[in-house]
Amino acid sequence: FVRLAKGFEDGYLGRGGKAKVCMMDLRGDEAPATALDSEALARLDDNIAVLSSMLSGYAAEHFGFLIHSRTPLLLRKNLGGPEDEAKHPLKIPTNKEAASFLNVMERRRVCALQLIGPSAGTVRLAPPNPIDEDSEDEEEDGTERRKDIKLPMKPGDLLVFLPSEYDFEFESKGDYLMLQAWFLDSPSEFLMEGAVSGNLEAIASVVQGPPPPRANEERVSLVGMGVRNPGHSDSADKYWMCTRNTGGDGMLQIPFTRYDLDGYAEWRFDRQTALNMGKMYCRHQGHLEGIELFDASFFNISPAEAGGMDPEQRLTLETGWSALYDAGFERMKLQRGGGHIGVFVGVSGSDWHWVPLPPHVSAGMGSTEAVIAGRVTFCLNIKGPAQIINTACSASLVSMHSGKLHLLFPHDRMEAVITTGISINTTPHVFMGNCQSGALSFMGRSFSFDKSADGFGRSEGTSAACFKLVDYSREVYGMLAGSAANHDGRSASLTAPNGPAQERCVRSVLAETKLEPPEIDCFECHGTGTSLGDPIEIGAFKRLYNRKPRFNPVFANTSKTNLGHTEGGAGIAGFFKCILMCMHTEACPNIHTRELNPHLDNDGFPCYFNNEGCTMTADSCYAGVSSFGVSGTNAHCMAYSKNTLTSRGSGQQDYNRTMAGKIKDATPNIVTSGKKDWREWVNLGRPNCDKPGKEYEVEALQDGSVTWREVERRPLRKPEGPFFIRGSFTDWNMEQMTIDSSVIGLNSFELEMGDTGEETFQIVYNLDEDMVFYPAETNCRRKTVPILGPSKPSSNEDAWLVRGDPGTYYRVEFFVFESGARQTINWMAVKD
Repeated sequence: FVRLAKGFEDGYLGRGGKAKVCMMDLRGDEAPATALDSEALARLDDNIAVLSSMLSGYAAEHFGFLIHSRTPLLLRKNLGGPEDEAKHPLKIPTNKEAASFLNVMERRRVCALQLIGPSAGTVRLAPPNPIDEDSEDEEEDGTERRKDIKLPMKPGDLLVFLPSEYDFEFESKGDYLMLQAWFLDSPSEFLMEGAVSGNLEAIASVVQGPPPPRANEERVSLVGMGVRNPGHSDSADKYWMCTRNTGGDGMLQIPFTRYDLDGYAEWRFDRQTALNMGKMYCRHQGHLEGIELFDASFFNISPAEAGGMDPEQRLTLETGWSALYDAGFERMKLQRGGGHIGVFVGVSGSDWHWVPLPPHVSAGMGSTEAVIAGRVTFCLNIKGPAQIINTACSASLVSMHSGKLHLLFPHDRMEAVITTGISINTTPHVFMGNCQSGALSFMGRSFSFDKSADGFGRSEGTSAACFKLVDYSREVYGMLAGSAANHDGRSASLTAPNGPAQERCVRSVLAETKLEPPEIDCFECHGTGTSLGDPIEIGAFKRLYNRKPRFNPVFANTSKTNLGHTEGGAGIAGFFKCILMCMHTEACPNIHTRELNPHLDNDGFPCYFNNEGCTMTADSCYAGVSSFGVSGTNAHCMAYSKNTLTSRGSGQQDYNRTMAGKIKDATPNIVTSGKKDWREWVNLGRPNCDKPGKEYEVEALQDGSVTWREVERRPLRKPEGPFFIRGSFTDWNMEQMTIDSSVIGLNSFELEMGDTGEETFQIVYNLDEDMVFYPAETNCRRKTVPILGPSKPSSNEDAWLVRGDPGTYYRVEFFVFESGARQTINWMAVKD
């Protein structure tokens, strides 16, 4: 037991209180062992907690506040005389202790006292303001003036009262032990309005992320992209919209233009019934529209030859050229002089040879898989290495790894490399085989990380990347920081994934980039949505990423929730998604993740399987992407970029957001505690608990301190009008509201809902644009949100929003209480 700091005793112990105290949080890590062994003390603490829970339901309704939390238990013991008092002197509080004390005093709403004994005592409850003996017995509003109350307390008694209504004083002539606790209101929440002014350079620094890769003197940068993925993702911008902003699902029922689904699929019953009938049970795929459309003349290909070409060749030509064009290459210059550019194509097979061709069309080289890369180099007159890589699902990342190695090869420098991946489904034959093995999802989706995962959703898609050896700048998309490929070796089976091999592949990339796991913000998983593969992959990441503590969670993503499994094109689609996430410093949602797969071992692993878009912590980041081939070939690539596309980036500073961060991370409040009465202390920091509508001017200094000053506004003393309404239906001009003669303080207005089905409005007092009432939320649809004002709103979005059918009339009611200090808003449909 110790004495409280100087000035604290009147607040904690009541008027003139002197005692030894012990603050004890039995649920905290610093609770004394003797206290934890005391069942009686734990039971009393539980009783206080139950009391807090019981009162929380009544406090808001009857007293106008919410019980947010409670203080730790305070054990209070009497001083044993002058000698004991001398042994326990008062100490001078630190600024941090004074700020914490004021936080409790300003937020306390209910006080609970329980006398343990052995001696009895008396509690005197007195109004906060002393009463003169000659004063009248009534307040100005006619209510009876409160007087002092004396209550005897014997051991076991519990007293609960409101500190806002009464101060207390406890006296006992013998030794005693008393328990005390306070139930606290919610801390204040503030809305930043207006623009930040002053020395903006002082607060302009953003949270700097990791620097560009430093493994090689020459850095591999992504300078061009070509995209053709499901969900109409035929450009980088549309791909980002699909995966981040719209939650796009590119899976649809296989159309008749591809083949007659009814002859090959049975989905009305279950898997086994379909297989017994010799049919596939899956009817969906990630579908690319228009694979039959091709501008043959652009690539100097005859119509007869183009008619027999595998769509994989045609689409690789299109996306490969798109990537080169995006990187700044010109077709005519390439045609005249050629270019030393490598082409590396990842494929997972083709079923074009099963497609019957018309008699006048010859397949020729058009159906040969080995020709795909050579077709690109031939048509575009580029003369670097041309390779086909078929490792199934990991093919495109392995091709990217091979392209990087060739680009870094010092003896035959290339201008650039194109790496692509592709998979097109033109017949049902591969679907039939996958269904026979049970690999495909019955629902036709990849439910990655989800409890309902039952296989992958098959898809088609292609992407092409153009890489150059240039340093990072705002002119490039990002960088291929590192890459690696390996094989599982002997595993449970040829197709079974191998966690240690996957872990070694990722570790190799970290070694190349000289990065530590906490520097990685996001990883794009292979994540096909199988009950076996997902847990093994996450387990490998956990073992690797948990080696050093993280301050922020790492995001686990997969593009297969949006696109399905594009097989040969899956890895590069994931890499592009990682680049775009780094350029926005945002993590895309996993759209089909509702309940985590119970086999995922993520206990103690700060990994977030987000099903909503989330922002990252800094203005640059690294993101890894993995692909695992069905034959055991693993690949991992690391993407890097800076935020160049949103206002959170250093290139487009949002001073309001930065100022909010300065306020949040400010040093402890500065408290001037020179006065004897703590009520006269001045808190120069953030107010602990305040009424809605109060406004403050906040000043942030370079030393990290923040000063708050209350802004005085003209109070609305009386509910005398006139009140006006303005909004979208008046073109923000003011129209006077009707004063209700039967209800004092009630003002109303009828508005007609426009064609959009939405109208917004504000209430203006006496035609004064600086005296406006508006909600604490922008475009607010709730009637119970605190009303701010009268003051000048920052924009027309600080308004109430009414939604309804066009042509419907709504009655808006604005009620001002007699004191003028409180207002309510309401609206209702009155007629069509």
